[in-house]
Amino acid sequence: MKVVIITGVPGTGKTTIANAVGKKLNAHVVRVADLALKLELVTEYDFERETNTVDLDKLRSALLEEILNLAGKGKDLVIVDSVFPCILSNEFVKLVVILRTNPNVLRERLEKRKWPLIKVEENVEAEILGAVKAEALECFEESKLLELNNNTKSDLRKVVSLIVDNVKE
Repeated sequence: MKVVIITGVPGTGKTTIANAVGKKLNAHVVRVADLALKLELVTEYDFERETNTVDLDKLRSALLEEILNLAGKGKDLVIVDSVFPCILSNEFVKLVVILRTNPNVLRERLEKRKWPLIKVEENVEAEILGAVKAEALECFEESKLLELNNNTKSDLRKVVSLIVDNVKE
């Protein structure tokens, strides 16, 4: 069983890319946000940011259980779409793809979602600071990380192709 985490701040294209890679490789895609809602792992709602807060420990356990269940059903590859790069332990993960987006492009994408300004600003700042990569480096050796830029539709196609090639290795 291979597990690939596709991560990045909101708006970097995680879901679009995870679904495209999943389709090309006939892999099951697990969207962590959907899993948290389905299993009612939301602990509170942040009204200022218009976002849910989840119990990460329970979410990690639930995700691992979901992956083990999929393995039992014969799935060889699972793509995990998550804003949390460290959602699984190192031993379960083959590759962690960190999607990056130019902060100006990211701002436009998030503003199109009509997100509160504070939420847009925090996510753009996290992208500028490389917060997701910094967190990923706390959990995984650098050889498992693949950092890719996703700013345009052309980038999107290249990113999907690079991920597919890396998974097949």
